[in-house]
Amino acid sequence: MLNTKYIFDIETTGLTGIQDRITCISILNLSTKKITSFYGEDEKKIITDFWKEIDGALEICGYNSNSFDWVFLTQRTLVHNIPVCPTFHKIKLTDLRLISTLFFTCYNKSVKGTLDQWGNHFFGTSKETSGKEMIKAYKKGDWETIKKHCEEDISITAELYKRLVHCRLIRY
Repeated sequence: MLNTKYIFDIETTGLTGIQDRITCISILNLSTKKITSFYGEDEKKIITDFWKEIDGALEICGYNSNSFDWVFLTQRTLVHNIPVCPTFHKIKLTDLRLISTLFFTCYNKSVKGTLDQWGNHFFGTSKETSGKEMIKAYKKGDWETIKKHCEEDISITAELYKRLVHCRLIRY
């Protein structure tokens, strides 16, 4: 969608994009507040539908996305030989972890500043499930649990995004 900002997250079966796979990609359109999730057994369709949906986006924000999500997604895109959307190189990719963990990095080296920690600290929200549990859900074919977990991560990331905008650490 043209000139739209999104929050996004992915769920995977492991940490290596060449051998593991994507089970869900969720995006939140910051203008409409609508969450769209692409999930299921057909990984190629998940990735293709994601690239189509973000075509023309202005910015896509994630949490730890530069270190994990984009790397994994790029590797899976290459494995399936899927062209990215035509406007991909114009989209600003923002990793909220890089902005939000400056405090933790500077003052408390023992705290990583995970998404779950931010959810607990700022919003009183603890994630119901972990990413590791999503591998078990995948093995059972429990797509709804995977989708729910990914959308929960999107919601926490969106709250962190709002806080960063309010504190003028990023611009809306």
